[in-house]
Parts: sequence; structure tokens; C-alpha cells
Amino acid sequence: MIVFLYFLFALPTASFTFTKQAFLPQQHSARSVLLHAVPTILDWTITKENEVNGYVVDHPSIPDYDKITTSSLSSASMRGLKERKVVKTNSGSKYKLGNPLTAPEPSATANMKGSDISTFLPINGKKIGLGKYLLVGSPKRSTSGKSQIWSCYRSKNGEPTGELLIAKISRNFEALEREDGNYKRVNGGLFGGSFINRIDFLEECSNDFADQTAIILSKGDKDLKAYLASNNGNYGLKGKNLRDCCAAAARCLQSVHYSNLVWTDMKADNLVVIGGGGSRSDKNYGIKVKGIDLESAMPKRENPVDYSPEACPPEFAKEFLIDGGENFVLNSSYDMWSLGLVFYNIATGKGYFDGMSAVVITKQLGNSENYEVDVDKVEDVKLKSLIRDLCNSDPRKRPSITSVLLHPFFTTTGFGSWSF
Repeated sequence: MIVFLYFLFALPTASFTFTKQAFLPQQHSARSVLLHAVPTILDWTITKENEVNGYVVDHPSIPDYDKITTSSLSSASMRGLKERKVVKTNSGSKYKLGNPLTAPEPSATANMKGSDISTFLPINGKKIGLGKYLLVGSPKRSTSGKSQIWSCYRSKNGEPTGELLIAKISRNFEALEREDGNYKRVNGGLFGGSFINRIDFLEECSNDFADQTAIILSKGDKDLKAYLASNNGNYGLKGKNLRDCCAAAARCLQSVHYSNLVWTDMKADNLVVIGGGGSRSDKNYGIKVKGIDLESAMPKRENPVDYSPEACPPEFAKEFLIDGGENFVLNSSYDMWSLGLVFYNIATGKGYFDGMSAVVITKQLGNSENYEVDVDKVEDVKLKSLIRDLCNSDPRKRPSITSVLLHPFFTTTGFGSWSF
């Protein structure tokens, strides 16, 4: 039975994943809770729009060593770059500048060719896979709380090589084995390529993580929710960017459903921006998004293993309040509700349930006969209509993923190879 911990529900956040094993909030490193510390950007470069691009540490909401792009720097800050003092963006954010991006040390580039020649983040001495992978920085926790998420490099003669990757490490072999199989199933299916690449599966991490398992994955730049909220913006995408991002999210779900799976955890946190996302001041910059985290995806008609309150539909919330939702039967309609809320997040820049505790979300959904999502903040009329359809309280009336991709929001403004 999915455990119900009321005291945890009372915490003021909607970013929990509740599991049969435990209800654990997302955790951050000790440094990430220093809300008043000024974040530092390492290995930074300056774009032509005077933005800083680099790897951040000590940020209150972004994991250490995630790659970010700030908003444009103020004129005064641009004059102080050589001294690498605290700089201020035009949106008001402050950052310390560490060392700028420089050429790699000869020892790290020996015998490397082409794209392997790059600057590496400092490794921390920890290894997995009998030294096959070298870990970087400190970990964050997965949203379920069951796994550690590390950045890592492949090892070549004890030195880092290639691109920065992600290592998801856990003692829960069953969960990671299921997720590894789900990645293979989704990326190898008819609509593969919508999720980040699965690189490797280590049944035994060995080295510094005995009796633990790991999946090695390609790395995005930032999760979509953090991207939309970056630089205190909290505003949504518009026009072509809005359509492209929503289409990318829908394609992720299409690949899941055509693999006969139900994701059960579709939310903006589980979509990552690829390639930095560009400058939002440029109306034509485009945005590339891929899916992550298939740990809780299950075959259709089976029961859920965990869930996120902010992504679950009313019919599940009702059963959860009655008996923990253990016997709930999963169908694609579960994810269609979640997709509607993802579209809302993309269009407005904020999650629909942001600021609400888990208990408030679950009770609102579960105790209402006909829960209605308020879409007044969504400006695009066609998207507003689509979100209403997706978030219909009757799961039988929600559209399929194919119907979504053929909705006028996409087809009358140009989606993929269709443009009318």
C-alpha cells in the first residue's frame, strides 16, 4: 500500500513523489539551502548578448554544477569582468564569477581527438563501475528521494574524457532496473529520441558505492521548470517558442504511450532543456526539450508504484484518500491530465499547484466531484481550450496523445511537418 504520512503532506511544497517504500522530499546539498549566499559561476563565458554561460554552485534552487545562462549583465558589471567580482544582471540577480573557461590541462587532453577535447569540471575522487566513471561535485536527490543524482565523466587512463553525463545511483535495484528497461523501451520504440539517452547500466557500482546500482544517462542543461523560473522571471513562453516546447513535451508522452506505458510522473521538472535554450529575448531562438525520469513508468492496466501529487489526476487522488491508491488501474488518461498541467506551466511560467502543500493538492483533487482547472492565465485561446480538454475531470473525455498533436493549437500554426 502506498504509505500515507499526513505530517509530510503538511509541508508547503508540491514537489514530492510518494512511494510504497517511503515519502521523502527532494533534498539538496547543505550549500543549496544558504538562501542569502551569492551563487558562483565556474568556467564561464560571455555570450554576444552579454549573458554569462557556465556551471553554477551555491545556488538556492539549482543543483551544483548545473549549466546555466543568466540574463544580460548590467553595463557596470560588464566593466568589472576582468576583476571577476560580483556581477549583477539586468533582472537583478547577483553572481560571483569564478575562473573563466580556459584550455584544458595537457594531461586531460592527451590522446584525445575532436569533441573529446574540452574543459572538465573538477572530479571529486569518487568512482563507480570499477573506475569506469569519475564523479563530479556533490549529488542531489531524485524527486522520489530514493536515488542520488551525480554528474560524471567517462574515465580514460584515470582521466576524465568526453561529455558530462549523469549517474543515477540507488540501493533500490528493482526501481533502477525497471527504469533502465523503460528507457530502452521508449527510446527504441516507434517515436524514440524524445528522452535523454541511456548510456549504461551498472548492476553493481563497486568502488565507493558498494551494493548500489546506477544508470548512466546523457545530461540536459536544466529542467524545464527551473528554466522557466530562472532569473526570477516566472513568465511563460510565447508564440513559436510556446508551441515548439509544448510539442516537444507531447512527443515525449507520445513515445511513452506508444511503448504501452503510463508515465505517472509527467511534469515540467521531468523535462530538460537541451542546448541551453538560447536567449528568451530572441523570439526565434527555439527550445529543445527531452524527457527524463522513467522510474515510476508502468505498463498500462497495472498499478502505480509511486506518484507526485502535482501530476496526478482527480480519479487517482480520490482512491488515494480512500485506500492509498494501491489498486488503482493505470490508463493513458492519467498522463493526459498531467500533460495539460505541463502545458499550463509552459504557458504561464508557473506550476498550477505551486505553493500548495501535498495534502491541499490531494484533498482539492480527491474531494471535488468535478474539479475544474482555471486556465484564465493562459493567453493563447487555442491552448486554453486544449488544456481544458486534457484536464477534464472525466478521464473518458480526455483526448489521446494523437488527438492532442492534431489539435488546432499545433496544426493551424505549424507543427512538425504540418503547416496550414
